Amino acid sequence: MGRDCDWSEQLRVKPLAVRALVVATPPTHGPDPVAVHQPRIVELVDRISAQTMEVEPLSLGDMRHLLLSCAALDDGVNDLAFRRAQGIPLIALQLVHAWASSGSLRMVDCRYAVKGGTKTMFLPRCSPVGRAVVSPT
Repeated sequence: MGRDCDWSEQLRVKPLAVRALVVATPPTHGPDPVAVHQPRIVELVDRISAQTMEVEPLSLGDMRHLLLSCAALDDGVNDLAFRRAQGIPLIALQLVHAWASSGSLRMVDCRYAVKGGTKTMFLPRCSPVGRAVVSPT
């Protein structure tokens, strides 16, 4: 496991004085990343005595409703966040926040849209980000 869990060893020796939320997602590169990295996530959960919660993906309609409750987003932004996050709400919200913070969104007809369109801006990075395992500790 190497460096991935160095900090987890420190937490086992000296736990945080507050509750923490750890979101673990396997990388999307390489052959069948879930099968390769799932044992590492399970080991991490065991090392820090965490609880796990599988986050079920939302439907496209539910994701649009969630994202539109946060900001006036163009359908392209909603669809891209849904595809990239594979329906996982926390990841979709973080993607939209990152795009907004980086200046990648612009206002068009009272809705935020991706500058240059979703195809020109994000296709090289549109691989799904993986299933999330959320661990409240």
